[in-house]
Amino acid sequence: MLQHFYSDEAVRYNSMEIAVILQKFRELLHYNKTLDQHFINNSYWIKLPEPALLSQFPFIEKGKLMRTLYRMKELGLILQKQDQSNTFWFTLNEITLASTNITEPASTQNHQPQVFASGDTVNSQVKRLWSDVDDQFIMESVAKLVVKHGYNQQHFLDIWHTFVSSMDANGEQPPARMDLIQKRFVAYANKVQLNMSHANLRYQNTVSQNQQVKEQAVENWLQYINHPREDILCKIDTSKLQTSIVEVWNSFINKSYEKQIPLKNDYQIENGFTNYVRAWVGNEQKAQTNQSYSAKRFEPVNFEDKSWADDIDLEGL
Repeated sequence: MLQHFYSDEAVRYNSMEIAVILQKFRELLHYNKTLDQHFINNSYWIKLPEPALLSQFPFIEKGKLMRTLYRMKELGLILQKQDQSNTFWFTLNEITLASTNITEPASTQNHQPQVFASGDTVNSQVKRLWSDVDDQFIMESVAKLVVKHGYNQQHFLDIWHTFVSSMDANGEQPPARMDLIQKRFVAYANKVQLNMSHANLRYQNTVSQNQQVKEQAVENWLQYINHPREDILCKIDTSKLQTSIVEVWNSFINKSYEKQIPLKNDYQIENGFTNYVRAWVGNEQKAQTNQSYSAKRFEPVNFEDKSWADDIDLEGL
């Protein structure tokens, strides 16, 4: 596929590498033209520090890449400069540009020359939008954010799109330099992650505190084992109860604790115990009734099994 796509220029220059480099440079120049950045001496330029240059062509060995670029310069396909910070600057000559849809503006009278290595000055007459910046130009920053924060790529692309929409809505134009765009985005993404971290911490603290409060409220039942509340017992009708009220009380307390019901107030104990006693008396009466019949379909009530109380409203609320 790749060889077929670049076949014309690969055959013309007897080099697949030249064809690939030309295509990549055209894409980068088109991006710079879209943002109207790095316009120097009536031409758009590509600014690439050496690591960035190598990362653009990971499939070409460094030595071969440098030799190919030198050959392209000798053939007049590209113009190349290098500043003191070991940053490379490239542009395509007019003939090379003419073979693509990327052409220089007919009039450049509004452009002001800029210091070559700075890349800061752009045409103030051109309205640029953050949404014009293609996602591919921030993928390196996204990859670093993924490593730093541990979220997936789509998470940070969503943050990027939110950031872009916010900047455009506020009428802010993107900087002319791509590195500044990346820095702005990374700062924004780090702030979002920090806010998320703080929110998660507050949430975890709240959940932890609520869990501690609930556990303590559940533990409060145990203080009433073998210590029935007389003020509650005196309100219970025990005339039909055959079991010791204290035994029923302890069973109620244990069942409430087993169901992990938070104990909040006395009303809850009184109403829950009233329901429990009513069910207990019903079971006692059922047991007596069953014993008076010989039919095998009746099973005696097992008072050791308290699962019958699972559906009783022990909270009484």
